[in-house]
Order: sequence, then structure tokens, then C-alpha cells
Amino acid sequence: PITIRAFLTEHPDIWDEAVFAPGSSAALRSLRFHQKLDRWKNTFERFRQKSQHHALRKEAKKERAKK
Repeated sequence: PITIRAFLTEHPDIWDEAVFAPGSSAALRSLRFHQKLDRWKNTFERFRQKSQHHALRKEAKKERAKK
């Protein structure tokens, strides 16, 4: 495994670390599956928010038409 550690120049006590290690083919398949699942969830959430937005616009249009 390879470890990379980054420090802030002004505050060397603040740092972050990443460890890269070779994985098995099963771990890679699992990672790809979960990435696709996350993309699908994000897309679904975006469409759900759009429909709510359009419903609000329709209600506002009806209110303006009543006046």
C-alpha cells in the first residue's frame, strides 16, 4: 500500500492522509456497483426535485390567473 499525507503549511498539526492499496477484482466490482447505485440515486433525486419545482410553478401560475 501507498500512503500519502498532506499537511497545511501554516498549521503542520492539521493534515489528511490517503492510503492506496491494491484491491481484489471482487472489491473493484463492488465499488463499481455502488458508484452506479449512487449515480442512480442522485439522478432520481434530481428528477424528484424538478417535479416539485414544476408543481410549485403551476400553483403560482394558477394564483396569478385568479387575480
